[in-house]
Amino acid sequence: MPVWLNVALQGLRSKNIQADSAIFKTALSLLNQVSIEEAFVESLQQGWRKVIGAIAINNPETALNLLSDEVWANFLRLNIVQETDSPNDFVLYRP
Repeated sequence: MPVWLNVALQGLRSKNIQADSAIFKTALSLLNQVSIEEAFVESLQQGWRKVIGAIAINNPETALNLLSDEVWANFLRLNIVQETDSPNDFVLYRP
């Protein structure tokens, strides 16, 4: 998944992948199968932060729509976001 996230990020930046593409919902739905102990979890964390950030730059509403309750719970579980974050803060107030 980290490799796919890098490819997706490049696709978003080059406008070859649309922010509202179904591939993002599909990929996010697979997060419940990932364990926090996976060797690639740090790359996964960074990758999702970058992808959601890239989507949010031009499409904050689309980024927020991707962060369903289930997805947000997985982001918290996998430490992609912090307990003190909210979906709004994560999408709208990125450094």
